[in-house]
Parts: sequence; C-alpha cells; structure tokens
Amino acid sequence: MKLKKGRYLPSSHLEKLIWFRTFKTKLADIAEKLSISPTEMSAVEKDFLAYEYIVTMVEIFKLGSKERTSFRELLAYDKSNITISRMPQLPNFPEEPEVVPPGIFTRLAKLVQRIKYHPKYNEAIGKGLGIIGPEKVIELEKLIPRIKVKTTSNTGITLGFIKGSMEGVIIFSGTIHNDDENSTEVNFEWNEIGRVTRSPFIDDRPNKVQKPETRYYRARYFKNDTMVGDNSSIIKVVAEVYGTE
Repeated sequence: MKLKKGRYLPSSHLEKLIWFRTFKTKLADIAEKLSISPTEMSAVEKDFLAYEYIVTMVEIFKLGSKERTSFRELLAYDKSNITISRMPQLPNFPEEPEVVPPGIFTRLAKLVQRIKYHPKYNEAIGKGLGIIGPEKVIELEKLIPRIKVKTTSNTGITLGFIKGSMEGVIIFSGTIHNDDENSTEVNFEWNEIGRVTRSPFIDDRPNKVQKPETRYYRARYFKNDTMVGDNSSIIKVVAEVYGTE
C-alpha cells in the first residue's frame, strides 16, 4: 500500500474558479512572507478577473442558449394558446476586465512551484492556499495493467497500454505448455520480451516459419525496476511477422 498526493487543481472550470479565488485571497495575506512582490500579486489578480469573466460569460451563454431553445420550441410548436408578452431579453453582462496573455494556469503552476520551494513554506501554508492535493491510497498489489492490440502487420505486433503512475510495464510472451496430454487445462510458459516506459510496445520478432502463428501476451507493472501488482488478462494475436518485403 502506498499514499500518493492527488492533484490539487480541480478539473472543472467552475471548481477551478472557486479554487483560484481562495488561492489569490489567501496568498495576498502572506505574499510578503513568501517574497511575492505587489507587481506579481497584481498580475495574479488580473489573471483571476480575466478567468472569472470568461467562465461567467460561458455560463451566461449556456443558460441563455437553453432558455432561447425552449422559447423557440414554444413559439414554433406549442398548442396551449398561452400569451407571450415579450421576446427573450439579453442578460446583464459583467464588466469586461483587462486582457491578459494566454496560459493563466501555466503561470500559476510556476508560481505554486516557487512557493513550495520558498524557505518559509510549510504544509500549513500549502493547505491554506489549496496547493496540496488530497492523499490517495494506492494498493500496489491490486494494480493490473490493461493492454490491447493496436495494429498488426508484417513488421510487428503493436501493443498499447496505460502506465498511469507506474514506471512502465513488462511485456511477457506466452507459449502453451501442457505436461499432461490428457489435461484440458491450458498452461503457459511465460518469458519476458521487453520493459517499456512509454506506449506502445512493438513485438517485431519474426515468425519462426513463413506462416501465421498464434501469440499470447500479458503485462505487469514495474516501478523502480521491481514488478508490482498482478498480471493483466491474456490477449491472443495471430502474427504474420515476416519482415519488410
């Protein structure tokens, strides 16, 4: 079992806006302590106002679109003979802020990194600013990779995978091996054919003879050169790897 810090930044824009408001408000109180200048705080405030404006505008237009669509359907097809007193009106828009350069959260990420490296930074400050993600419990022994065949060709079998927080995956090739000829259970002999840290993995081993052969694959995560978790499901592929023509 392992504890891992999750992402401190929310995923949705509305949640990001709430986080940003808390962050810049709390940061203003300790900016001097963390060696953040008034000019830098002003830039943070401008970024917040620009982001707040565009997130708010998107929500206004989303709501307005929904209301106008409902009104359109009412106007076009309703048979209740209700009285319509006025057409939909334009909403009240917020005041337009100063334009800022693209990359608000890229700038914020760099600022957060700077804050965390400051000698006066501590966990209490991090929690107050909202820059410490929640702890996630990762049960390493239960991690199972998923692999799939992406392509097959005469030059190799391409296997895709998602490594997540692990270092990579170990790919095994299986050979059916039954000691008991009367047994109906399939036994495999597995051999490691590669360790990869980035998807995909390409098995370019040529077929033993010039005809299709069945191959079996499975994978397992590794971290710090140590296998972790359990084996993936076995996938079966008909290989026709004869090399380039």
